[in-house]
Amino acid sequence: MALLAKQGFRIIQRPEALAIVNSYGWCIREGDVGKVPNDRQRRYGREGTFSFLKKVFIHPKKVMQQAQQFLTDFQDIQVIQQAFKDSSTSSNLIWIPPPAGVYKVNWDAAIKEEASKVGIGIVIRDFEGRVVASRSLQKFMFTDAFTAETQGALQAVCFAKDIGLRRIILQGDALNVVKSLKTDSSESHYSGVLLWDAKHILNQFDYWDVVHVKRQVNVAAHVLAKYGLSSDEDEVRLEDSHLCILPFI
Repeated sequence: MALLAKQGFRIIQRPEALAIVNSYGWCIREGDVGKVPNDRQRRYGREGTFSFLKKVFIHPKKVMQQAQQFLTDFQDIQVIQQAFKDSSTSSNLIWIPPPAGVYKVNWDAAIKEEASKVGIGIVIRDFEGRVVASRSLQKFMFTDAFTAETQGALQAVCFAKDIGLRRIILQGDALNVVKSLKTDSSESHYSGVLLWDAKHILNQFDYWDVVHVKRQVNVAAHVLAKYGLSSDEDEVRLEDSHLCILPFI
């Protein structure tokens, strides 16, 4: 993906490629990078060394959106890689298994404000560190970071209850949400309703706790939340995990 991002931005930065974008739009295909049409091909799109022009084209606005997404994904990868470097030097940045009979439920939320989307990722592991369930979903809502994380916590609690767990430790990297779940304070806006629902369901478990962790410990849930932004499906894996989080568990 990083390679595609680099290729994409290199294409856009070339004047001759900008001429192509202005006339036709472009798509990334292996073997097309570096090709430049002659005047006749640029004008008419005839067959030749640039024959792919007659195939499926992408509007220039779409091109820029894709390039921006490539860059965002590349930056996310850099953050994750740094997280692993940090975790190798500090025991406080390593996911620690729960006691036997207890399950750790990690959650995270990601926001795409311009599309009013919230992606939510949930990863549940047992005392041996095995993933017993994972879920990725998307919500359409005008929201802020606090409300998005609160929605994520609620969805995580509901998911744990739905698959029959009775003893859980809820983990997230949103400190303000963790504090709100552990106190009796209530919010006056929409997030207050979400917090009340989450607390109500938590009290139905035989045992529960809510713990704040660093983002480096919550990488798997974070990756799954980002995945949720790009998928319209509510994807659940039982006794398995999503492929996108395998490197991080």
